[in-house]
Formats: sequence, C-alpha cells, structure tokens
Amino acid sequence: ELDDRRDLIVYQNQEWASAYYDEIAKMEVDFDPLVGWRPKKIQGQYVNVDADGIRKTWNSSLDSQNGKVVKIFMFGGSALWGAGARDEFTIPSLLSKLLNSDSEKIRYEVTNYGQSGYVSLQEIQKLTLLLLGGERPDYVIFYDGANDVSYAYESGIAGPEGGARIIKEQFSERLRSSFGRDIAKQVKEMVRDYCFSCRIAVKAIRRISPQFLNPYRVAGRDFSEEEVELLAQAIARQYKE
Repeated sequence: ELDDRRDLIVYQNQEWASAYYDEIAKMEVDFDPLVGWRPKKIQGQYVNVDADGIRKTWNSSLDSQNGKVVKIFMFGGSALWGAGARDEFTIPSLLSKLLNSDSEKIRYEVTNYGQSGYVSLQEIQKLTLLLLGGERPDYVIFYDGANDVSYAYESGIAGPEGGARIIKEQFSERLRSSFGRDIAKQVKEMVRDYCFSCRIAVKAIRRISPQFLNPYRVAGRDFSEEEVELLAQAIARQYKE
C-alpha cells in the first residue's frame, strides 16, 4: 500500500508506533519447506522472530507449584501473528497472560505459529510437520477465516485447489528479489514523503477501480450473486471438512 499504516488514526499519539513500523519495514521473507514462506530472524524492541520464523510470545518465567506445563500451539494468519501489535500484545501473548494470571498450579506455554497470509491448508501442514518432529502440544488453536475466504474469492474456487494458486502468487510476491524489494521501498518512501497529491489520486482511483495497482485477477468480482452464494457455501463446507 502507498499509504503507511503508521498514519492510521489508531496509532496517533502512540509513541511506539513509528519505531514498530520501522522494524516491520526491515523484515525479510524466507522459504519454508513444504509450507511456503516465513519471516527471517529479526531482533527489535517490539518485533522479535527467531531463526525458525516464530514470533516471540509473552510467557511466564515462573514455575508452577507442581511443575506442570501445558503447551498451546496457535495457528492463523496476520491477525494472529500480530500485524500492528507489539510482541507482548499479540493474541497469543494476551492469551498467555490471561491463563497464567489465573493459575498458580499450572504454567501455560503458548507458541505463536501464525504467519502473514497463511490459510488453514498451510497451518495444518505446519502442524503435521511439528508432530512428525516430535512436538506434542496439549491444545491446538486455529484462528482463521479471512484468508481462507479471501483466497477462495480471488481464485473463484473453494478449498485446496483454489488456495494453491493464490499461495503460489503470494509465494512469488513475498520471495521477490532483494533488488526489487529495495526499489519498491524507495518508490514507496518517495511517494509518501514527496507526493501527497499522488496519494490522494491513488485513493480516488481505488474507490472507482479496487484492482488498481493490484496485478492479480480476482475471479470472484465477476461472479453473479448466486455464484457468490454458492462459493460461500462451498468455502464453509470445505473448511468444516
């Protein structure tokens, strides 16, 4: 997006917002075998991702009275990963704080396996790989919906077949060359800093043509109301299965 998210009203008067988005801008994406993509390691004040692409989650450092630890794995897209939030205020971190504040006999350990752009197909595959690697969580929580619906709407096909096409496009986009990434960043900064009228023009054009500056064809936009209804039913059925 040409508009910087740090300019959103929710971040006004938030002293940490500018530094947070500076850290986000430095993030790079890497290949994750059999799953797709994941962020490279980054250490910041508000955003920390380890070498396995897992974002830091607040977890209690205190031992429980009886030594019992309950492991919770959480999967989802950018909302669960914590886009726009600091490490200690992601959904997994807030859940960990809530559970650990209400229990002295058990220590809850929450892991944030959310990734930007992931759909349930990728998350199930990731969970399978973790289980094959010997991991044994006590609970697994999926926080999904938006990306599954979006991918199906973009491809016009519910389920893995439609999702696979969009995952491929997402993969190509996220793993573009560092040269292209640097050029795009420079153009974005130039427009943001020096071309206020350009930003206004882009907003106006997007109201008329939502696909402006979007290289992907969105199949669902050409669907009739009946076709959209059938697609919605198929998405729900596929997700339930």
